[in-house]
Amino acid sequence: MEQMLGMSTAEELRAIRESWEARRRYAKIQMIALTAMAAVVALLALFVLPKAAAALAEMEAAAGALASVDVVGMAERVDALVQKGSDSMDEAMRGLETGLADLDRALQVLEGIDLESLNESIAFRDPGAAFPPLWALKRLFGQRDAPAFRLHQAGFAHAAQLAHHGAAVRADVFGKAA
Repeated sequence: MEQMLGMSTAEELRAIRESWEARRRYAKIQMIALTAMAAVVALLALFVLPKAAAALAEMEAAAGALASVDVVGMAERVDALVQKGSDSMDEAMRGLETGLADLDRALQVLEGIDLESLNESIAFRDPGAAFPPLWALKRLFGQRDAPAFRLHQAGFAHAAQLAHHGAAVRADVFGKAA
């Protein structure tokens, strides 16, 4: 049949046949690629969609929980708590300022006291006036005056005895010489 039609027609038919075969091969490749893509989509739908559905259900549950939260009430309670804390801090600061002012006044009073003259008047003149229960107990056990008081009364004429003051006190308290 090719001889009858001539060379040019035969070549044209062969070119047409090759073109159709190339198109058929291309169509087969397209069909295989589409089938593979459909399989991948089916596998994704089979494995991913249940997980996506579960994630969506969890998101809906979380959204429901968030919807039930009273954000305005919570904010009001937090504001009240902050205000209460602020009021407590203010009150504490006022108490601290008052305490510092009282301490300052007490320090001023203590600075005004002449401690040396106070010590002399209490310790050496009449210790019984400063510590009456202690002196009452001392007198109950038969001791009249402490050695330091006796030294003071003597005008510190016995200054050498000051070195042995501890021994004299032990002798006075325990009734024996050290």
